[in-house]
Amino acid sequence: MPRPHDCNHILYSLKDNTPLESPVVFPLPAPGKATPPPIDPGIFQNVAMIWRLIDEASELSICASSGLSAVALGSIHTPTEAGMSAMHVHRLRALAVQKLGVTYKADEIASSVMVMQGGSIFDDITEKVLKHDPNNTDARYVHFFHEKIPSWFV
Repeated sequence: MPRPHDCNHILYSLKDNTPLESPVVFPLPAPGKATPPPIDPGIFQNVAMIWRLIDEASELSICASSGLSAVALGSIHTPTEAGMSAMHVHRLRALAVQKLGVTYKADEIASSVMVMQGGSIFDDITEKVLKHDPNNTDARYVHFFHEKIPSWFV
């Protein structure tokens, strides 16, 4: 069992690839140059919300594509259950698309950049949701943006 001070080293975001021991250091401006303006708190909260929702959507997408629950994916032992039902997989995908829809509605550019950084996690999620429910407005909205990502055409 981990000690309480070790928990910070165990839990981290899927997107965080920096070593936990290294603090974030911002470079100082060159002598004689003005310091950059501070980040607006509203913009910072917006970007943090987008990042959190995309992280949650990626976890849901991974669970749906693997057919295993988040608990089974995080387990050290081999899961004994065969997997999830097709309806449960569809609900996970629909929830992931709904979260992506919220991010695109908040800021289309920031969301597109963060989704592109996520790699192939979201490649065909909207098509699978639209195949099951062609009138899903979130899936149609997210699919519109995913069609515009040039790296997915390679």
